[in-house]
Amino acid sequence: MRKAAWPDVNLSPQVLISCETVDDGCHGGEPVNAYEYMKNEYITDETCSIYQARGWDNGQKCSSMIKCKNCDPHQPCYVPDEYPIYQVDQFGYFYGE
Repeated sequence: MRKAAWPDVNLSPQVLISCETVDDGCHGGEPVNAYEYMKNEYITDETCSIYQARGWDNGQKCSSMIKCKNCDPHQPCYVPDEYPIYQVDQFGYFYGE
């Protein structure tokens, strides 16, 4: 979609496992549920929300800090005023043999 434009965007899996609660968090799920979440909500990239290996089902519930935070050694972590978000316009199923 971006025609290989730089920089690459690496969507945050942490947002999905913490905020998309139809699936089983860290215990798996279906890609279509992730697409549905990204159509109705937004997702950030990994620079905003790093992978923490915990999801909504085991201690990392969805919050604005989960979606995006900045941390500085000289002050507490905070949610930035602005940050990039990503969504999908449409998605669907396909079948093959």
